[in-house]
Amino acid sequence: KLYCTYGDRIGIGHHFTITAGKPIAKRHEVPSLYGKWGKNRNKFKQLKSLDLGKIDRAEVRIEIEKQLAVLGKRIGGIQNIDHINSHQGLLDLVPSFWNMLQDLT
Repeated sequence: KLYCTYGDRIGIGHHFTITAGKPIAKRHEVPSLYGKWGKNRNKFKQLKSLDLGKIDRAEVRIEIEKQLAVLGKRIGGIQNIDHINSHQGLLDLVPSFWNMLQDLT
């Protein structure tokens, strides 16, 4: 609603996450990002249990694309995103994730 009211006078950013909440992509698309048991079965793995060496980078790209598409649809396209950051500093921890975001935007 703010974007519709204020347009380009307000900055819209993307807060990329694969460590909190629920993935946008389906489990079969990004299985390495989903928790396995209990209450986290349908949510992202927590950062402390996320083995960055075992995450499929192609699956991360799928999730990034889907997150950007959802936000872009709400604000008239991804070209209207003026900044990107990440939950728990993940983009700083894994530079290849940042590179994927740059390639997609």
